[in-house]
Amino acid sequence: MLGRLLRQQGEALRGYTEIERAVPYLRAPRRRAPALAVLAAPDTVVGRHVDDHLARCAEAEVAAEASGDPAAHLAVRIARASLLLELGDPAAWTVIAELRASTALADRPREHARACLNWAQGALHAGHLEQAAALLTAGRELVTETGYERLTTLVEATELSLRRAAGRFDGLAERIERLIVAAERMPVTLLDARAELATVLARTATGAGVRRAEGTLREVVMAAERVGAIWPLVQALSAWARLILGERPEEAVGHATGALALVRGKGIWAWAAEAVLVLTEAAVVAGEPARAAAAVRELAAGIEGRDAPIALAALRRCRRLLDG
Repeated sequence: MLGRLLRQQGEALRGYTEIERAVPYLRAPRRRAPALAVLAAPDTVVGRHVDDHLARCAEAEVAAEASGDPAAHLAVRIARASLLLELGDPAAWTVIAELRASTALADRPREHARACLNWAQGALHAGHLEQAAALLTAGRELVTETGYERLTTLVEATELSLRRAAGRFDGLAERIERLIVAAERMPVTLLDARAELATVLARTATGAGVRRAEGTLREVVMAAERVGAIWPLVQALSAWARLILGERPEEAVGHATGALALVRGKGIWAWAAEAVLVLTEAAVVAGEPARAAAAVRELAAGIEGRDAPIALAALRRCRRLLDG
């Protein structure tokens, strides 16, 4: 369908809204269920709250049950696991373990590989690096076994994201640059790869490298805003805020506030970890710690009861800073 083609071309929001428009006309449950499963993915577009994604997931489950189609049912279960993972719902790991042990997924190694790689990305978003590494390994092995070359770029992208999250920066920018060249034929992966490069450049920049990092971040932000892609937009704004915090703190606060507004609109607070930390550091350095108190409270409320190590670590750091 048109929506899927638009998404494959990197047009995140246009593709999403086209699928939304098409769903009411998909009378057959076996076609309706996978389309709704796509709409359940929260890390794709701006302008949709996680409650919307949860509602689409519930509708997808109803359609899958009505379809009696094992493939539709599997697609929805995979999407549900991904959504729970992004939410920081501990039940995600049980669902993933059950799926990976099922014959339904074992009999479809390509779907199994793609699911493992997508789950690895979700695990990274929440800060579960060990689980992400295990899922990446499983996905890579399945891709090798099946010879499914279309996923090799996603394998490489996931590995490089893991290295960035773990702080293993040696030679990383060069590897991501090579990935970007390879991903030119896969626009759906390209923007995420550019966001990873910009983040690595920002984390490692010194001297003249700061200008390059900021220029790369600016390009990613503009591109992500144009296509309505939320994850690279939040990532780039947060990295940009961190990069310029020491030299231009008020501008850094502006970028962090922008990232926080996107997270607030989405409702997945694990994504706000770096932005809230930048806001807190800026407020403390300015001698106005109370200025960050509301954002820290929002983060605390948003991750309460959630399995989100990266956000919990940021929250602890923020509280220590505010306590002086």
